[in-house]
Amino acid sequence: MTLTVTGTALHTPLCDLLGIRYPICQAGMGYVARSTLAAAVSAAGGLGVIAAAHSTAAELRAEIRRVRDLTDRPFGVDILFATVRASGEEAARFTDRVKASIDVTLEERVPVLIAGLGNPGPVTAEAHRLGITVMALCGNVKQARDHAANGVDVVIAQGHEAGGHTGRIGGLVLVAAVADALAPRPVLAAGGIADGRGLVAALALGAQGAWIGTRFIATPEAHAHDNYKRKIVAIDEEGNVVPVGPVTAVPEPGTLLLFASGLAGLFASRRKLPVS
Repeated sequence: MTLTVTGTALHTPLCDLLGIRYPICQAGMGYVARSTLAAAVSAAGGLGVIAAAHSTAAELRAEIRRVRDLTDRPFGVDILFATVRASGEEAARFTDRVKASIDVTLEERVPVLIAGLGNPGPVTAEAHRLGITVMALCGNVKQARDHAANGVDVVIAQGHEAGGHTGRIGGLVLVAAVADALAPRPVLAAGGIADGRGLVAALALGAQGAWIGTRFIATPEAHAHDNYKRKIVAIDEEGNVVPVGPVTAVPEPGTLLLFASGLAGLFASRRKLPVS
């Protein structure tokens, strides 16, 4: 991997592929990652991402157009590629909601399509025909190789340190293993990265950039309750919560769900949040 350091930028081949200034991508966190956050990250030189999981097709289209109203820089849409298989069907198919999100993303020709979960293989050819770059998350080398075989352009190796859904392999092991397995295909590192040291560590492991989630929650632009943001800033390295078993209920509004990485929270404490 060729790494260029200038007076103001850290540049990797990923930057050229995505058309961004810095090798930093904001994770498409459900409910949190909306147009305001995505536009702010993209305008600042990274890759901002809208989460599609919480939106209807009409809402997603409006969010995409709002980003374009706020910035002319590249951005992405993160879709959870959930599938169903009805009785008698030979192959699984995308759910109606996922299919609607895919259709909107392709119709709007969003620069980057991200699979936050599942396999985007069935849509990569059409995305590429439209000039869209495809990225996908993985939790082990087998998944990474499957993504590469399905035409994914950038694979995101997400370690166990990451917030939300993730695998059981730590990032220090996973990122290096995936980078080695897929070279020279670009790999992003995800999980517990929240500052420049984390980015440099990711590059040292063979990644071409970082996929950062929790750290971006602790920003004014994130669509999250201030209590949630303050909690992320306040916790230390032991402040993360690992849910055991399925989530069986949706909490009442205002209830704090801390699926965040404590490591990210520790680093986020270096920045004071404004009190609104």
